[in-house]
Amino acid sequence: MTSSLPGEGKTSVAANCAVIIAQQGKRVLLVDADLRKPTLHTCFGLANACGLTSVLRGMHTSDGTAVPHPQLPQLAILTAGPEEAMPAERLGSSAMREVMRA
Repeated sequence: MTSSLPGEGKTSVAANCAVIIAQQGKRVLLVDADLRKPTLHTCFGLANACGLTSVLRGMHTSDGTAVPHPQLPQLAILTAGPEEAMPAERLGSSAMREVMRA
């Protein structure tokens, strides 16, 4: 989900879509790639100490970092993780391409 302005509901729409798809029995990995102002973790009451930035830095794998939803086994959430100094460069990295491939 993307938009031109903050506060337009991207996180809420993405979270709700992920839940609905998971309720239909499909496997969903919801990734918070907003490395500047991440909020997805707050929607699900999760910590943000380890997430996408940890995976991109090579500190963890996405399999071990994604958190399964307690009531929806088909839904896993990969939070943004610790603050990133250069988020645009990290999102455009070969590590991000590898995460997307996986």
